[in-house]
Amino acid sequence: MDKIFRSVIFTGFLIVSFLLVTFFINTNEIFAIEYKTYPNQTVEYEFQYPSDWELDTEAYDDDSDLEIGISIEKYDNEEMEEMSDLQSFTEEVLQIEVDSEENEDYKTLKVDDPKIISIGNLEMGTFTEEYTDEEDPETITSQYWTTIVGGQGYALEFYAPTSTFNSTEVSEIRDHFINSFKITSANQS
Repeated sequence: MDKIFRSVIFTGFLIVSFLLVTFFINTNEIFAIEYKTYPNQTVEYEFQYPSDWELDTEAYDDDSDLEIGISIEKYDNEEMEEMSDLQSFTEEVLQIEVDSEENEDYKTLKVDDPKIISIGNLEMGTFTEEYTDEEDPETITSQYWTTIVGGQGYALEFYAPTSTFNSTEVSEIRDHFINSFKITSANQS
């Protein structure tokens, strides 16, 4: 009788374990963020963003409590003449951002030193900046990435409140955004 009881308990344990594992695997799939691709034929790039965002000139989740956004700026060949290498371009973008924050109603609190990294097949400069707005005292963190392709410079920004910037959900969106960014022009070099 003792053997039968242990066998029933063990079988029940296996069934419950299987059901729990199946539930957690399916739950992750149900709550996974779905993405759309934003192709911009004018400036010849694309990236992916959460499918429930509305796009304007910036990808911005206006309905979410996360208050996160994306912006991309393209610098043409003429603007890039003085910034031929990635390090100087990244430092110039950093200076433009810090100067623009100081001139408006923003106060820069912290800027990390820029560094050069590889993401996919692109070499990119990156830095982060923390700042606050005089009207809203919440601190915002922006991460910037820069790259030069075919003489064109691209500066990408991802921003979110500092309190949520490194949360699991925001980190997933940020990582997906930068890893999905592609230059689609035919004149890549």
